Amino acid sequence: MILLLLGWSLLLVDNQPADKIDKESLKNLQGTWQLQLHEHGGVQSDKQAIAAITLTVRTGKFVTRENTEIKEEAEIEKLDGKANPATIDLRITSGSDRDKTVRGIWKRDGDTLIFCMAEPNRERPKEFAGKVGSGHTLLRFTKAK
Repeated sequence: MILLLLGWSLLLVDNQPADKIDKESLKNLQGTWQLQLHEHGGVQSDKQAIAAITLTVRTGKFVTRENTEIKEEAEIEKLDGKANPATIDLRITSGSDRDKTVRGIWKRDGDTLIFCMAEPNRERPKEFAGKVGSGHTLLRFTKAK
């Protein structure tokens, strides 16, 4: 399920080469985030269906949960906040896409964090959109209170 693409956990940054992980960007992503929008194939998920989805980024780990159940975990392979748009590459370490790499773009604006992620083996998105046939998923989070 495409929703699982947002489940990037276990960002084992300490095991990654320092030049591939922008530490300032990682700090910018930290916290707990509540999913507000999930769009894939031009279709937005029902708000009730995603109301319980959170992404927690803490000490180099991303954990995506639905309520308390961990849905997916991933390891950052690359994080570049200086690129335009900022880029992220994740290797899924648990869940239905285990051992696959997904590429994406991201931006943060205050308490809003937006990702656009490609399905495994798809080209990195160039824009923040989950259009029909693109294989891209748009995810918008707000800082949890």
